[in-house]
Amino acid sequence: MVLAGIFLTVCTIGCLFLKNPPAGFMKDSVSVKASTAKPTVNLTSKEMLKTPQYYLITITFLLACMGGLMVIGFAKPIAVAKGLEKTAVIGVLAISMFNSLGRLIWGMVSDKLGRINTIMILLLGSAILSLFVIWVNGILIYVLIALIGLFYGGLLSTFPSLTADTFGSKNLATNYGFVLLGFGIGAIVSSLIAGYYKNIAASNINLMFPAFVIACGCSLFALCLMLVLKALRKKQTASAA
Repeated sequence: MVLAGIFLTVCTIGCLFLKNPPAGFMKDSVSVKASTAKPTVNLTSKEMLKTPQYYLITITFLLACMGGLMVIGFAKPIAVAKGLEKTAVIGVLAISMFNSLGRLIWGMVSDKLGRINTIMILLLGSAILSLFVIWVNGILIYVLIALIGLFYGGLLSTFPSLTADTFGSKNLATNYGFVLLGFGIGAIVSSLIAGYYKNIAASNINLMFPAFVIACGCSLFALCLMLVLKALRKKQTASAA
């Protein structure tokens, strides 16, 4: 409740200082030949909600965040269950630091490899890493937690760009708000799943294994959705040509 009050206050005050740029802003600074320029697509939220791409992206976001959120919420309990009570706080520090680092690194990677390709790499990596939570012991658990945070941070930095690439940047603030609904639902569901299995597991981390299998399955299913989105994009590009 305290955090909600802080966010409400800061965001409300901050938004009062936001203004849309004037028409033609940066027009002179962008030098692109007309023959090579890509057609600009700027869908409104109403138009976006009518496209299959929106639902593919949003459901992928919902599923993609599951593994990362499960580990973020239970980084310390996982370390304690692994017998690392005295240094368990390192798990929280590791996933926080690498979460932030992942947003920078994978954002740059997506500029080179493309958004969809990058997200597929992140999903595959998250699926594999989720399964290793049970099997890794000792100080290596902190390395695993850090890697999960790195991949999770990459997802959060790539989806806004994917939204802009797919639906245009003009209405990105509103459109990404709708895409972010997937993340919100995923956050609630992942917390319920992880909390349920944590209560069952108590001090035996092995009993939480089904939760991480679910996270792995969600990532793999999300990977399939990205393949569908990629196929749709190729089809659109071919028809436009």
